[in-house]
Amino acid sequence: MTAAPSALSTVHSNALSHSQGQHRSKQLEKSFRKKSHKNSNLDRHTVDADLAWVGKALWRALPEAQSENDLCELAAQVLSTADHTVTPRTVKNWVRGDNTPHFRYIRSILVMAGAEAVFNLIDAEAA
Repeated sequence: MTAAPSALSTVHSNALSHSQGQHRSKQLEKSFRKKSHKNSNLDRHTVDADLAWVGKALWRALPEAQSENDLCELAAQVLSTADHTVTPRTVKNWVRGDNTPHFRYIRSILVMAGAEAVFNLIDAEAA
């Protein structure tokens, strides 16, 4: 009977150290991504143009918006689903170019903006 508890505690401690190791590797991966993006040789103009494209596509997709706040409210309503809620503040960050939306939202924005927006995006990458 004394062997069983020590065997269980060894298994338990191994499981804990394994999960802690996975957690640590995820932290390092995130840290690496942040540092590598900051130190990358990306042309700042290209990055700014890519961020601005999302805002332009949203304005094209929702022409009835009268202001930035109106655009953000409308886009948040349209892009929210049962699984993923989009807030107007998040959309405002996209419109201002502070960050980019997840690909699931890019697809929806492209569909709403129409084929012309897709061709403009392709032409911009070719230039």
